[in-house]
Amino acid sequence: MSPHRRSLTSADVTSAERLDRLESDTFLLPCADARSYHCAVADEGGKQHGEPGVNERGGTGASGELVALVLAAGRSSRMGRPKQLAGLCGRPLLEHVLATMAAAGVDRVVVALGAAADQVLAAVPMHGAEPLVTTRWPEGMGAVLAEASTRLAAVPGACAGLLVALGDQPLVTPAVVDGLAEAWRAGAGPVVSAAYGGRPGNPKLFDAALLGELGRLGGDTGARELLAAHPEWVHLVESGHLGSDLDVDDETALARAAAAHQPVKPRANPEPTPSVRSPQ
Repeated sequence: MSPHRRSLTSADVTSAERLDRLESDTFLLPCADARSYHCAVADEGGKQHGEPGVNERGGTGASGELVALVLAAGRSSRMGRPKQLAGLCGRPLLEHVLATMAAAGVDRVVVALGAAADQVLAAVPMHGAEPLVTTRWPEGMGAVLAEASTRLAAVPGACAGLLVALGDQPLVTPAVVDGLAEAWRAGAGPVVSAAYGGRPGNPKLFDAALLGELGRLGGDTGARELLAAHPEWVHLVESGHLGSDLDVDDETALARAAAAHQPVKPRANPEPTPSVRSPQ
């Protein structure tokens, strides 16, 4: 997969000072505040219906892989045990997310681990994902995203787009991911976000031109303020009919996920990939 993509130019990226003010990975706006967004609707095959995506930025185009990054490095303080390992329909919670990514139309999957990493690696089938054991996980999710983005950006041209998914959202389906990928490959962006009943949610797909800005994150923050400052960058794909971004943060949410879960049909059975650990 190396589709021709329109890329963000340097003129489209604001100053580092403006982009440093970044917060939660989940960008939530009511529909009334999202009126400058275009929202398409994905069908079960990932095809888009609606007006063409709004992306007036020029650029030279980019080739490379669409990489899915699953964030699963947290300490699970609200659950009180490693939720990556929590049982959901007979499998660890994190495995459901990795199976979804393996069945979706992405080229590569990386899973960022931190707290309980050794336990996760021993107990959770990776479904072909590359484990990245981070050093900054005690700082929070934003720091983990920054570390992973920086490492992916270190190989020029290797990553054309980064789809960021959360390891505690097992009801996101391959069709949700494919809908975002389809919109991005058609030129939408530089950020393509799933929406659920008009509410922006997760996953989010970032064009490679924004990897440097993601690398500026720190602490337990994500891209909320970046996206709030630039709503015109965000293309919403309505995905509520295809899945849910329910967060499994506690036992009650785990029970809700179990009641709603549908098994994912695997696309393939990739070989296990060795862990990639951060340098000490």
